Amino acid sequence: MNATAMSPLIHHFAQFPTCSAKDRFRDKFQRSMRSCLRRGFSVEESFGMIWVETWEEVALSEKDQSELYDELIGWAKKCGKQALS
Repeated sequence: MNATAMSPLIHHFAQFPTCSAKDRFRDKFQRSMRSCLRRGFSVEESFGMIWVETWEEVALSEKDQSELYDELIGWAKKCGKQALS
């Protein structure tokens, strides 16, 4: 494809904001947790393992970890209750 035709396309995608590490971590963690819950694993047996695996891929600052941990604990509890319903 010629560079002149690609320029507007590349410019269009460059305007999207990049996701922060915190957003990437949240998204990956939630996808993994939903997958475990669909497979019949409990929140309790999955949370810690998924947290560590996600952190190995998307490292966070101590502050971001603290904020996300509380947020994702609450989110995971709600998901776990919905999975039982």
